[in-house]
Amino acid sequence: MATAINPDSEPVPKPEAAANNVEVESVPRSRVIYRLEEGYVGDKLWCIGCKARLGSFNWAGMQCNCGTWVNPAFKLHKNRIDECRM
Repeated sequence: MATAINPDSEPVPKPEAAANNVEVESVPRSRVIYRLEEGYVGDKLWCIGCKARLGSFNWAGMQCNCGTWVNPAFKLHKNRIDECRM
């Protein structure tokens, strides 16, 4: 079960079926830092190899499907990535 982080309380569990996105803790920093230096607060995340859109990021935050505000936010579309549980 995925969790959404709410800074004012404990993590809020949400059903997998309700989540169309995956929150991530690590993304290629060079791309994100480059866009920040240009003045962008948020942008799309693209595959380095095939240039497919994988998701988006926003330093100001985004609202999760469950209603929780996530700040900063990095989201990947589930249908664009392979899930590997560790």
